[in-house]
Amino acid sequence: QFRKRIFFQIQPQVCFTCILIRSVTGIASIGQNWFYMKVALTPVLGLPEYSGWSQVFHSPQKRVVCVVTVVGSDAANVGLELLETLQNSSLETAAEFHQVLELLLKRAEEKDSNLQLSCSFREREKEAVIFATYHSLVLLKRDQKVGVLLQSQDKLTLIEGSISLGDRVVLLSNGASAFAQEIEQKLKFGYDTDSIVTSLIPQIHRLENSSLCGIAFLQIDQREEVKEEKFDPKPKLKISDDESEEDDSFDKLFNLETKDLEIDGNLDKSEKNKINFLAKLPKFKSQKLLSVFGLLVRLIKRLIYFVLDSLKKLVSKDGAYLGQEERKKKIIRVALLVLLVVVPISGFFVINWQNKKTQSRDLDEYMLPLLERVESAKQVVQDDPIQARSDIEISLEEIEVLKKKFESKKYAQKIILEEEGKIKVFFEEISGKEEFSELVTFFDLRLIDAGSDFISNSVDLFGDTAVFLDKDKNDLLTLNLESKEGKKIDLAEELKPRVISFDGEDIFILGSGIFSYDLNSDESRNLRDEGDSNREAKFINYFADFVYVFNVSKRNIYRYSPGENANYSDPIGWLKDKQGLDFETVNGMQIDGDVWLSTNVGEIKRYVRGNIGEFEIRGLKEAFSSSIYLFTKEGLENLYVLEPEKNRLVVITKDGDFVKEIKSSTLASATMIIVSEARAKAYAVSGSLLYEIEL
Repeated sequence: QFRKRIFFQIQPQVCFTCILIRSVTGIASIGQNWFYMKVALTPVLGLPEYSGWSQVFHSPQKRVVCVVTVVGSDAANVGLELLETLQNSSLETAAEFHQVLELLLKRAEEKDSNLQLSCSFREREKEAVIFATYHSLVLLKRDQKVGVLLQSQDKLTLIEGSISLGDRVVLLSNGASAFAQEIEQKLKFGYDTDSIVTSLIPQIHRLENSSLCGIAFLQIDQREEVKEEKFDPKPKLKISDDESEEDDSFDKLFNLETKDLEIDGNLDKSEKNKINFLAKLPKFKSQKLLSVFGLLVRLIKRLIYFVLDSLKKLVSKDGAYLGQEERKKKIIRVALLVLLVVVPISGFFVINWQNKKTQSRDLDEYMLPLLERVESAKQVVQDDPIQARSDIEISLEEIEVLKKKFESKKYAQKIILEEEGKIKVFFEEISGKEEFSELVTFFDLRLIDAGSDFISNSVDLFGDTAVFLDKDKNDLLTLNLESKEGKKIDLAEELKPRVISFDGEDIFILGSGIFSYDLNSDESRNLRDEGDSNREAKFINYFADFVYVFNVSKRNIYRYSPGENANYSDPIGWLKDKQGLDFETVNGMQIDGDVWLSTNVGEIKRYVRGNIGEFEIRGLKEAFSSSIYLFTKEGLENLYVLEPEKNRLVVITKDGDFVKEIKSSTLASATMIIVSEARAKAYAVSGSLLYEIEL
């Protein structure tokens, strides 16, 4: 049977719900053997003031643990009266616990004081734990997940849920909520309670007013079998006044099937992602130091105790122990000598350990957010490599700052350098930069026409079919990139072809006019006679039934529309905004809906409906500065830019974000580039040779 208890409306932002599954057999009798949880409680409190006071209250067996903070005049006396009310209350059921908390709030209000409560409670003979907050919050760490279990402001809010072995719960007053994020992070990194408390106390005491800070750390450690515990119907409750206390109970561990707390249900998407990647962050060496040097200190202490105990026996026996006074003196001298050696050595190790621990703790403040950013970049690198690179670059810049900041601290420097090495390795993996000594030759175009000396002057690609033009020989070659089958097409000399464009069926030729060649019928036709608009044109491109030509002498791009009898109409000047465009430098034109122009000084210009469009390259470390050749088509995601002078092919999104850079000395002789994103390959053209580049 399923059971859920929520005493009243939980605030909308609290999405967490916990369901307890109880077995049909019910609860075994009290006389049977039970497993008990061992619970460690560590309170952290600010310094009291007249108008503010905090305390951690718990029952002997920690069935009830409450962080109580009072804000108002004579806060300490008001708080003690409220704790006395809590101490004298008989808390057997969740309903009684709820009533007592309501009573505390009412009495605080009567005394013109404000109350902050963060509590945990377990009913007798019940398996569920109840958490309550009022102007406070509760954190829970389970396995590798950490999150806010419950948080409320103006309403007293209670939830019921299960608890598991190894869980760590943190109760915080609203005045201590500023430290919640730090505690959450350190729990995720595996810090033990003592380490967290050690770092918190100085921060809390440095506050101008720390009286409202109240924190209780609860850790469910282990199970112990206990015989027949007798329950006092009215347990004595007490206020915790020690720094760290352990007790052998959280009463009975639930000997029933329970559903774990669904922490993720209380977190939004960003927080879930945060849990996923922060759980993978490395633990700093300070944690290892704690265990290693802690063991060393314990061994040294045992050795000292052993020596002192032996001395005590020697001195107290009056010679009976060894039989001779002289032998006793020798043993004493040896023992003193051992102490003189052990104490300085142990002191050295302890000081060195403390120094390393301090350096690591100081470094954590800067390193943890940095590593969080790195881990976040690893999570998004597949979906957003550009953002991931940016985050890693920022992290490396921060590493350089930390190296200078901790320049005189060797141990911190060691940690920084280790993390820097890991980050740089990852950055190399995602930097998008690749370098090859030589590229693989994909095909030699001379194989299509044996014995010819074919030199490509113009090239275009559609699907798997590439078309090449040798204008000096009036020859066209087609090549299927999949099968590597080719075909030669002889053009009439009067066509005088200069450049070509290809749409998958027709090859559009700019020469002594504008022509097209149908690959299916092997027929050519005249689209426009030679005229002022195309006589000195340098480039041709076909897009969406329109033919575009770039004319340097006329300082315009002309567009031809399809007309009657398969001819094309008179051209119209398409380019409206010519400001800033040096026509003489333009060495390429590609159209994907927008018009892209590349220049011999490394510029890429984008035109939309005849006007200059916004385009800025981001993330490219070395800007283009020499002749570049650009390739793109409708349907391609990126721009592919060949810069022979720098031996590189650069891939850029159409929004201007850098994606990849491939370098090879082979590219120095390349003059054109075509790309098949479906095949994830680019092909650099150099004379009659085609070089293959894996993208």
